[in-house]
Amino acid sequence: METRRVDFVQFTVIEYRFRPEAVFPLHHHAEEQVVIVLEGSIRFVLDGRPLDLEPGACARVAPDVPHGATAGPQGARMLNLVSPRRREEAGPVVSAR
Repeated sequence: METRRVDFVQFTVIEYRFRPEAVFPLHHHAEEQVVIVLEGSIRFVLDGRPLDLEPGACARVAPDVPHGATAGPQGARMLNLVSPRRREEAGPVVSAR
């Protein structure tokens, strides 16, 4: 997985590029997040519910809700908008929920 991150005053933007079938493990964090799929497909798990997302689709993640993703057979590229701004010391926590 490749990432590019830009921090602004009030929010963080992160671009993720996933190889085919790559997995981002179930985790949670204190920030609200919006996921927008740009290319490929993602099986996004949000609070235990699977969502199949194609280009142009988006999902909202409320604070502290467990979520994770698995890229489709051609991989995927997505943007995550995180608010408030992501602080290094307050990043994602791998979830056992």
